[in-house]
Amino acid sequence: MVTAKWKPEKFSSLARAFPAAGCLKNEERRFIYMTINEASERYQIPIDVLKEYESWGLCGSVKKVMGAWQYDDQDLERLGMIMTLHDIGFEIGEVEEYMRLLLEGDGTKEQRLKMLNRRRDTALDEIHFREKQLERVDYLRYKIRESKGID
Repeated sequence: MVTAKWKPEKFSSLARAFPAAGCLKNEERRFIYMTINEASERYQIPIDVLKEYESWGLCGSVKKVMGAWQYDDQDLERLGMIMTLHDIGFEIGEVEEYMRLLLEGDGTKEQRLKMLNRRRDTALDEIHFREKQLERVDYLRYKIRESKGID
């Protein structure tokens, strides 16, 4: 379980470079290889987040060099998707489940869509709650201004 506090929005360069797993056609694939330390430094992702990702076994075929993972472009695409899922509010377990489903292929589209729909519904509930809070704040501000004659 990842314990480090990290902000996925910091990883926009990774998400822009690799927006979704499987998004690059074979002829467009770049062959990028980097160690866990290089990936951590380049994309400012804590090492323990990358180790968690490795522990899920989602790094594709074995690409270990002297006991260390060598991340390639597909791994970085998956990391981009993981960052996106974190950014939209998925918990670690949900990210792992979504990524496993994604790697299983098109037969899991319905399950993934249900997960995204649940997250969307939760986000809308949060937005509506915040809107109600804002209405209350505005009402209290109005009452103060009204009582003091402030515009």
